[in-house]
Amino acid sequence: MTKLTGTGVCFLIGISLLSLGGCKKSPAPEGPERLYQVHHTAPVAPVNFIHKTFKVSTSTKFEFDVPPHALNPKLAGTFKAYSAGKPDEPAPLDLLLLTPEQFEEFSRGTGEPTYAVTGTSGQTVDYALQPTLDEPQKYILVFRNSAKNTLRTVEADFTASFE
Repeated sequence: MTKLTGTGVCFLIGISLLSLGGCKKSPAPEGPERLYQVHHTAPVAPVNFIHKTFKVSTSTKFEFDVPPHALNPKLAGTFKAYSAGKPDEPAPLDLLLLTPEQFEEFSRGTGEPTYAVTGTSGQTVDYALQPTLDEPQKYILVFRNSAKNTLRTVEADFTASFE
C-alpha cells in the first residue's frame, strides 16, 4: 500500500476543489433570432404548374406556392400566344407575376406586378423569386389579353423550383 504524504493529500484536495469549482455551467444563451436560425428541411421537388394549351379572352390566372425556407426559388418557363385557331398568326398578350396583395391592387386598377412581360406573342422566362423565411409565399401568374373582342390561344409550360 502507498501512503500519501501531507503534500500529496493537499495536492488531491486542491485538484478536487478546482474540479468542483470549474464545473459550473452558465445557463444556455437565449435562442438566436429567427432570422439567423438554420432550418433543415427536405428539399421540395420542382412544381410544373402549367403544361398545357388554353384560351384567353380577357385573362387567365394560375397560382403556385413557394414553400417556407426556400433560399433560391425560381420561376422558369416559356409561352407562345397566337390568334385562336390560327397558330401561324402570333398575337400579343401580357404576362404578369403577382402576389395575392398585388393581385387585389391590380384588380382595382392600381399597383404594380412583381414581374411583367407586356405586348409579346412569346417569351422565355427565368426569374428569381424572393427567398421565403418561415411562411410560404403564394404567387399568381396571369396571362392578360388587352385586345378587345379577340380570343388568344396560349401554349405554356412553367415550373417553380425551390433550392
